[in-house]
Amino acid sequence: MGEYRAEARELATRYRDLFLEEFDRQILHFLHERTDHLEAFAKKKAEEYVNGVSTQAPSPNTSKKLISCTQYNAWCRNYGDWRTRTLGPVNWNKELMQRMRTELRPQWMLLHTYIAGMFKDLSKDIEAEFLQLKSAIKACELPSELSDGVDRRIEHIRYTMGPLKQSFNKTIRSIRSKLTGGAANAYIREEMIASYRSASLQTGTGKMARQKSIVLNHVSDNAIIGNLANNADDDAREMVQNEMQDLEEQVLEVIEQIRADVELATSKSVKEEEKAKASAAAEMKGIQKRYDAVLRDLDRFLGEKQEDEAVEEITPEKFKMAMESTDGSEMVEV
Repeated sequence: MGEYRAEARELATRYRDLFLEEFDRQILHFLHERTDHLEAFAKKKAEEYVNGVSTQAPSPNTSKKLISCTQYNAWCRNYGDWRTRTLGPVNWNKELMQRMRTELRPQWMLLHTYIAGMFKDLSKDIEAEFLQLKSAIKACELPSELSDGVDRRIEHIRYTMGPLKQSFNKTIRSIRSKLTGGAANAYIREEMIASYRSASLQTGTGKMARQKSIVLNHVSDNAIIGNLANNADDDAREMVQNEMQDLEEQVLEVIEQIRADVELATSKSVKEEEKAKASAAAEMKGIQKRYDAVLRDLDRFLGEKQEDEAVEEITPEKFKMAMESTDGSEMVEV
């Protein structure tokens, strides 16, 4: 069973690496290729905040509204997510990711399509390993119940793959939301928190100017997109490692169950063989005893018969004496 455990680990490792390669190609490489473009868009959005305006408006008739010092301070204190009566809800973090969110949409679709195919191939490879194990069990002429049991284990693995695939896709959607969204767990929010916090602590004369400078400088340092990509890469690696490890453990558990079944059947077969040998030996011993008893009875019977039929040897002298003692009309038995 050791070789099958090794193959299960190799499968999990191989598909983990394949997914990471695809994630790098569809998401990380795309971000790398578009970094300058996306950084420029984020900087443009930040400059709009610095100029005290927002592109999000409560109605088409007011595409931009001036933001007062108090309002700007409120957005900083709430880490870029605030609302006013005139502007409505405005999430600066989400606006910074607007272009990335739009341009990455096809890439995420391609990634989800790849995941569907990946799990299909992974399921086939796992089933192939178990079918090889089933063939090995049959070759050992073990009870047919064992090979039938492997089929049930395969069905169990098929059932397992469904929830695992769903969990995989759910985690990818979470990474997507964190990468291109503006929610509390978004990468951009975590990236901007330090500058928001620093800006919100400003006081005194020139407070708003310093706040704007802090926020704009952080967005303009040309590191945001790279940092976000690194965060997504870390989460994707952690996710696929955990998911594939979970799958590996489940497959190994099934292999261990099959191994236990084989050992039990083998042990049972050996015990039954030993029991049969012991029974045969006891039967042979009984036959030997009965055979010896028959031989003893036969010897005793033959001995008694020989005694009954034993006749004293008749010499010429004895024959003559016997004849003389009779009148010749009858024979005297000596």
